[in-house]
Amino acid sequence: AADIDPAERRAVFTAAPTDGVGLPAFRRLEEGLARNFPDWEMRVYPPKTELPLVAFAAESDDLSPEQVTLASDLAWALQRWGVAQVEIVAFLPTAAAANTFNENALGHRRAAAVAAELAKAGITASIAGEYRSAGASPEDREAALRRANQIVIRPAG
Repeated sequence: AADIDPAERRAVFTAAPTDGVGLPAFRRLEEGLARNFPDWEMRVYPPKTELPLVAFAAESDDLSPEQVTLASDLAWALQRWGVAQVEIVAFLPTAAAANTFNENALGHRRAAAVAAELAKAGITASIAGEYRSAGASPEDREAALRRANQIVIRPAG
């Protein structure tokens, strides 16, 4: 849907979910429209979807340049959706990790790194750790370890 007001030189587009088109693409669309029509206020509202996971390298709490860009794109989408507060969840690999989850834990430090990026856009975050029991198969344990290197952002409210 589009709401175009030539008198105010404003165009607002509300995007529908489109297979294969992620949130970063909608942000790039808005940026491209703003460059091509500098005298106009351009807004693109992306469809409300589940946010992609923010992945980290094993044993690292550093955001890669790509993940910093992703966090910025997610902050943009959250702003467009009117979300000012989120919960950032670190997936934990073991029950023991869940019992000792605090500011020093790797998952917490990762979530804090994502929270710091979102804070640059004025989005506040709470941090939580989440443990999901894995099955006994090697595939289940491998999936649990992969999940432990990911952070999910959940809009609050």
